[in-house]
Amino acid sequence: MSSSKTFVLFCISLLFSTACFANGVITSGDWGVAWISGSTYKIRRDAPVPSNKISSVKIFAARNEYEPFQIILRPAKQLDGVKVAPRSLSGPSGAKAGCLE
Repeated sequence: MSSSKTFVLFCISLLFSTACFANGVITSGDWGVAWISGSTYKIRRDAPVPSNKISSVKIFAARNEYEPFQIILRPAKQLDGVKVAPRSLSGPSGAKAGCLE
């Protein structure tokens, strides 16, 4: 396969993989805002907060694969003792993927 065809296929697959991930605000309050983003995005301190609100994180991966994502916290004030606790993931037809603790 020529290098130009390989590059085009790579671009199409990259476009597809990033398009499957919906960025959005998952929660906000007087403490600040939390949102999610795909792993391929570099989030800077001055990055704008997404305008859409989402109720859950949706990731897509085949069996024995993984799909990373980022949880971004933008505090409105000093936060102490912040903890992020993972829970089991749920999927179609009640499928579950456990988490490591």
